[in-house]
Amino acid sequence: MKLKDIVMQYLENIKYSIKKKTYLFYLQVNDIYIVGFNKEISLSNLNEFLVSIKEKFSYSTTKLIKSLVNRSLNFAFEKGLIKEKIVITLYLKNQQIRKVQALEKQEQTKLENFIWKNNKIYYFGILLSLYTGLRLGEVLALKWQNIDIKNKLIYVDKSIGTISQHHKTLTIESSPKTQSSIREIPIPKKLLDLLKVLRKNSKSDYVIVSHNGKQIQPRAYQKSFDNLLKKLHIKHYGFHSLRHTFATRLLENGVDIKTISELLGHSSPTITLNRYCSYKFTK
Repeated sequence: MKLKDIVMQYLENIKYSIKKKTYLFYLQVNDIYIVGFNKEISLSNLNEFLVSIKEKFSYSTTKLIKSLVNRSLNFAFEKGLIKEKIVITLYLKNQQIRKVQALEKQEQTKLENFIWKNNKIYYFGILLSLYTGLRLGEVLALKWQNIDIKNKLIYVDKSIGTISQHHKTLTIESSPKTQSSIREIPIPKKLLDLLKVLRKNSKSDYVIVSHNGKQIQPRAYQKSFDNLLKKLHIKHYGFHSLRHTFATRLLENGVDIKTISELLGHSSPTITLNRYCSYKFTK
């Protein structure tokens, strides 16, 4: 059997037990890296294929493909599609150091002042992330039913993302990245006053919407964020840097790691510690 066929049968088997977004993502991985490989991949040249992937692509991409291939091969063996159990043992070493990018204090102040001064409602999603640490997908999936003004809480239970399929971009709304990402976040007073005004004037179920009241795609909002930074002569940052900025400011103000971890929706304080403490002490 060809690898692409084994992977497709595996994906069809798990289609209804995983998120739609995840299923479409795996289909995309199969199309790009396996079906799109420069020659047919059979069980006899698996190592050649993965070595080639390792040489061309990042550690995280290679790790993802290796994991998908191994799970597909295990499924094929259990279902009797192949006669022997095959496990890919290609050694991978992560030599990439993930750098946390957070806005400098003066950059953050400049950005905030512009949004507050000009009352740019479209950009209020930036403030939401800066003041709560929400991911972009969580900001754009946030509905008014998730905002508890009385108890000053935001309930995070959804996220939106995009996936390319057949030359089209699909927007998928699903539960957040991990189970721990489903969380409650206290609303700072400055943000609470803003949300009260927005709620009063909103005609949409969503908190942050486009100028015509429709839901915003993450890529479109990231592009708007990029353009705003250019306008303000602030160096380029990904939208995710707002989340890093939120965590960094908490660290600088002495908030403990466990609390920051819970606010960010990390699965354990160790993740938060590894990601942010090295940044704190090198500033």
